[in-house]
Amino acid sequence: MLLAIPLLALVMLALWMAAVLVKRRWGFPGLCVAGGVAVLTAGALVWDLAHMGHQPPSWYMPLQNMKQIAIGLIMYADDNDRYLPQTFGTLFPYASEGEFYLSEGSTTRRPRSGLEVDEGQCDLLYFGAGRRIEECAMDEPLVTTKPIFAKKAGYAFAMYPDGHVELHRPVPESIKALWQQRGEGQQIQ
Repeated sequence: MLLAIPLLALVMLALWMAAVLVKRRWGFPGLCVAGGVAVLTAGALVWDLAHMGHQPPSWYMPLQNMKQIAIGLIMYADDNDRYLPQTFGTLFPYASEGEFYLSEGSTTRRPRSGLEVDEGQCDLLYFGAGRRIEECAMDEPLVTTKPIFAKKAGYAFAMYPDGHVELHRPVPESIKALWQQRGEGQQIQ
């Protein structure tokens, strides 16, 4: 709605310009230019009004954050003979925005360093420690949401060795088994 008023003013200005240009004998070319500006501005106004109040789903930003983590992991592996980092915090120089490591609605303080990530100040679990990326099973996640956030949201994200990220609703048993192996499984009961 904030854009509606300035856009409406631009439409009015364009129509006024059209009238002035026609009056000053610019004729048809001036009318085309001013009319084109008016039509484009009106289109932008309609677009703004049609999408007013549209909010992305709650899972959208965490999905984008997990994709940034995936890009960071692939870049790290490319720089290190295809080996994944020993610790998740080692990835921090490649994906250094603290929000990347947090879930939607998290109360976890945003990490400012790789050390803070390694100390557990993130909402993700890392399963790729020190492995070569080619040796990882393509259907086994390298990074997942922690179970406590998956339980709260009703879904979990998983990032796979080829870099793709999936939203799982409900959480598959294979991911629950990974959590159990890590000792995090009690949080999903």
